[in-house]
Amino acid sequence: MHSRLVTILSMSLFGALLLWGGYTLLYYIGVPAHLQILTSEATRESLATLCSADGHFCRGAYAVLSAVWHVLTKESVFLWYTAVCAVLFGLSILWQYCKHGNTEVQWTVRPWKLVLLFLGMIWLLFTCLTLSQKGTVPLRIIVEPIQEVYTTAGPEAMEALKRNYASLQERGCLTRVGTFADVAEASRISMRCLQGSFFTRILPQFLLALVFLFELAIAGRLVLRRLLRIKPKDRFAELLFSIALGAGAFIVLLWIGAVFHIYTPLYGWLLALLVPVIGFRHALYWMEQFLGGGWEFRSKWHGLYLLLAWFLFSYLALNFINVIRPFPIGWDDLGSYLNRPRLLVSYGAFVHSMATFQWEYLTSLGFLLFGFNSTFGATASLIINWTQGLIALLAVMLFGRTFLGAGRGLLSGALYYTLPLVGHFSFADMKIDNAVFLAGTLATLALFIALFKREELQHPLRWFALAGVLAAFAFSFKVTAVMLLMALAATLAGALLHWSAFVGLFMASIAIFIQQGGLRLPTIFERLAYGYEATANQVILWCATIAGILLLIAFWLGRKNARTAVLSGAIFLAGFAVVILPWVTHNNIQHGKPLTTLSLGSPNKLTPRIDMFGDYRGQTPYSLPPELAVDKMHEHCKATAAKEELDRYWGSQTGWSHYLTLPWRAVMNLDHVGYYVTVQPALLLFPLVLLLPFFWRPSGRWARWMWIGTLYLLVQWGFMANGVLWYGIGMFLGLVLLLEVLVARSPDVFSRTTASVLVCMSLVICLGMRFWQFETQRNMFEYPLGKIGADTLRERTIPYYDDITEIVMHRRQTVEGRPLLYRIGTFMPYFVPKNLEVIGVTDHQLDFFNCLHQDRDIAKTRARLKALGFNSLVFDTNTATIEKDPNGSLHQKVQALVDFINHPDAGMQLVINDPGAGIAYMLIP
Repeated sequence: MHSRLVTILSMSLFGALLLWGGYTLLYYIGVPAHLQILTSEATRESLATLCSADGHFCRGAYAVLSAVWHVLTKESVFLWYTAVCAVLFGLSILWQYCKHGNTEVQWTVRPWKLVLLFLGMIWLLFTCLTLSQKGTVPLRIIVEPIQEVYTTAGPEAMEALKRNYASLQERGCLTRVGTFADVAEASRISMRCLQGSFFTRILPQFLLALVFLFELAIAGRLVLRRLLRIKPKDRFAELLFSIALGAGAFIVLLWIGAVFHIYTPLYGWLLALLVPVIGFRHALYWMEQFLGGGWEFRSKWHGLYLLLAWFLFSYLALNFINVIRPFPIGWDDLGSYLNRPRLLVSYGAFVHSMATFQWEYLTSLGFLLFGFNSTFGATASLIINWTQGLIALLAVMLFGRTFLGAGRGLLSGALYYTLPLVGHFSFADMKIDNAVFLAGTLATLALFIALFKREELQHPLRWFALAGVLAAFAFSFKVTAVMLLMALAATLAGALLHWSAFVGLFMASIAIFIQQGGLRLPTIFERLAYGYEATANQVILWCATIAGILLLIAFWLGRKNARTAVLSGAIFLAGFAVVILPWVTHNNIQHGKPLTTLSLGSPNKLTPRIDMFGDYRGQTPYSLPPELAVDKMHEHCKATAAKEELDRYWGSQTGWSHYLTLPWRAVMNLDHVGYYVTVQPALLLFPLVLLLPFFWRPSGRWARWMWIGTLYLLVQWGFMANGVLWYGIGMFLGLVLLLEVLVARSPDVFSRTTASVLVCMSLVICLGMRFWQFETQRNMFEYPLGKIGADTLRERTIPYYDDITEIVMHRRQTVEGRPLLYRIGTFMPYFVPKNLEVIGVTDHQLDFFNCLHQDRDIAKTRARLKALGFNSLVFDTNTATIEKDPNGSLHQKVQALVDFINHPDAGMQLVINDPGAGIAYMLIP
């Protein structure tokens, strides 16, 4: 590259980092939702007098320093933890100086040492938490449970609190320290009992996670060596690819057990015991690597690498402790990601909601091995989902180290794992998006190794097969991974042939998405405020024609590599097909469809068919008779749920600006606010990578294709995912890796320093978000610390669910002809046994009810509910809050429901109505 061009790019990069990077950072801090978390109340009050209501940049500029100070000093428990770690580190440096006469950190790193170090950090953080305070009251203090103190606790909650208090007394854990509010005894829990909880509630789960990963590594290395015949030179790469393939192998075996109706504890334990036996050589290999493998690590005592490693270990430790709880707490894991595995174990056979090779088969191991209703089993399932985040973090680190060199990858891993969005399903709502990300990341890594490190491989074509297999598992985990599949296929063609092949496959993917319904042209044209005249078939034809022309041009221009490209692509697709073929074939057989059909799901043979329109009279007992018929063409039967559920994430703007500004609005949380949709401002530095001289050099070829592939993912996410960030989880790989490229490959000290400061500020912001979540979930830590038991925590946090479940199951047996529960929101599914048969309808946005109640005839609607087999109704009283417009369609439907419930003619018998807890439960007479 010409030196003058390098100079121009370097100067432009520095200026862009200062202007664009500084602007985005300060604007982000100044957004009210972020300011609320990152600054104190006094700071916000002063800013109100200095800046206008929409002065986001102004507020951010004034608040940036106070925000950093507020974050770093907010939680005293973590300050104590940091201080102890600093003292221990200082002592180790002093020992190093006395032994070797220098302060350089020299350590022979072995896996068992790292595991013990991590366990030690968990214990230290656990101990600091036991010494922390909840408000002004030390966490170790427990107050005698009497009604005058626990004013909001119901009778059952009070009984649970008294049992918990009595248990602590019987074990000699309490020492009286005084009275609370002059009415109740206050006692201190002994450190002996608190530390005992570490060994009974945390350590067993830690060992379980270790054994789980060990089993995956054994099974995966067996597949890697025997079936794919790949021998990675890097042991770290071998470990992660083995774990990923092992997860896939276990999922396949568990799926087979479910299909053959032998999904029992015996089957689960046999798998766990036989895998190390069958793969005993691989078990010995990993044991040798665990105990004797290692590498020499050297660093200056003040090296940033050490600080970042400590930060990540601490972050992982906090999340691990946070996940030690007796039941899930998130909307999605209670309704889906923990509910489905629990259902699978309860049936002991295949269920339609587990139709693909899903990660949830691994999640179910906790319930399968330790009991369907076991507290330990529930926690074990949560911990299995926690391991997704750990492996995903390591996968990002491996990618960075592979292409940026030794010592790299840690920053990009930290940028990914500390994203509040990622944190949400790493310690709160234990979803499976980290699993989708890790499979996609390793698929991308395998593909990039085959494309850009081809000369270092003996059999590069096998790596394309590995990439296809891992991409297939990502797709099996969640169908939204199809976006990553398209990006990988286009990258493969473009890198091996010519860039026009990438564009050609981009056009082909548009045709495929339109044909499959993933890209909805009428909706897009409506959003762009254009009239929709062209038919989908015409657009498909145009796109396919352009794709064909571009691919012909690419094959001509890249004819020297045409054979390699075709063979590599075929092997990639073959690896993909081999994985999805079993479950697709099974689904086709279940549906009675041709085996060539791509059936993503299986028919639901468990939930009763609710026939609101009378189309299946005589085929189901839950069908409306003619006198109660519903007009399916009525305006109240036009579904609006999808729009209400998804449009909240990306607002109601129209025109091209809606799509072009979506990344900005998503990062700044201008459309939707919440920890689960929050990221970091540094992601907006993505375009500045184009100003790196390294980016345009031959050594940066992999980075160019990573940038192009990430841009492709962003486009797919923008037009197909309604702004839902986790649907586009794969795009975060390129975003965080290229941020590290920006820091590591900046051409001069000025750009490198500026980029480093911007990235560090983003990490500080994410840390502040995590501290805020810790504060909101502080009561959940009382369980792993041993202050309360599982029953007590349940009664204090979700006191109504066991009562409702008891009534629901009783009425299922006693109300003749009407055994079903009508569910509108709530966390009920997880707590209702075999709920696929019990919950007749899940009507989150009330489309079903709105249609059923179309004529607003109270008596007729009640008769319809009874005819369809419903005996009770559970309602999330916060249903309307997902819609901003108080006059919107969802608010109108909720109001219609409330009017119906409250009308005397409905005769609804209200059993529970607690808006504070967000739940109402009523009987249908």
